Amino acid sequence: MEEQRRSNPKAAQVRIESRSAGSYTGQRKHDLRIGAQPAYVDADRMADNETVIEPPRPGALREINEVRRSQRDTKRAMKSNASLAFVGILTFGTEAQAIFEALPREPHDVQREAFEDAARAVAERLNTTLVGLVIHRDETAPHAHFTLPAYDLDGQPLTKTVKRSTLSDLQDVVAAAFQKHAPQIERGRSVAERLQAGAV
Repeated sequence: MEEQRRSNPKAAQVRIESRSAGSYTGQRKHDLRIGAQPAYVDADRMADNETVIEPPRPGALREINEVRRSQRDTKRAMKSNASLAFVGILTFGTEAQAIFEALPREPHDVQREAFEDAARAVAERLNTTLVGLVIHRDETAPHAHFTLPAYDLDGQPLTKTVKRSTLSDLQDVVAAAFQKHAPQIERGRSVAERLQAGAV
């Protein structure tokens, strides 16, 4: 039980959160390194970052959501403060990080492919699409930020379809995606799972 309370150092992990238009704008600027950067960003390594899929501007993302939402018989217009996106981050435990960083980037970028496979696996599990993916290598550890529309392919809001059990499932699909490239990487434990095991 004690082990279940801690994060797994050999694991790849995923976290996702809902974002309204205002907070999504800030997240997009962070992902694309637009404007002033926090002190923990190493400016000398920013050139190592990769924009695999440029996250859409808020207006374009809202249009995607409106089209999807229109599939349902909704009587009210989409609220201005409604969730615009689900944003996620793919990270590693300390041991998994070393395993991941040993994956080659030349002549074929296996690291980028692994991040993209994991992000697309999350999108597929949530019945949506991947519309943004940025890899950061200018902080302490490599990680990737990804963006999903706030409405799924059936027009349902992710705020209603993403349950606690879903977040646990995502740890499974992300681990499976990374294991295709690095079999030693293990499944992460979600915050909810760790809290359930008694973490503080």
